[in-house]
Amino acid sequence: MTAIEFNHVSKQYRLGLVSTKTLSHDIRRWWLTSIMGKEDPYLKIGC
Repeated sequence: MTAIEFNHVSKQYRLGLVSTKTLSHDIRRWWLTSIMGKEDPYLKIGC
């Protein structure tokens, strides 16, 4: 008899905010990702 059963469970890791080190690049990045809906290239790992 199973007391507890888990199905379709996953874990998501959220890395800290990655800055581009310049305000103009950070604003452009925010604009492209938040307003324009583009993918953030700075969040890719191992590229």
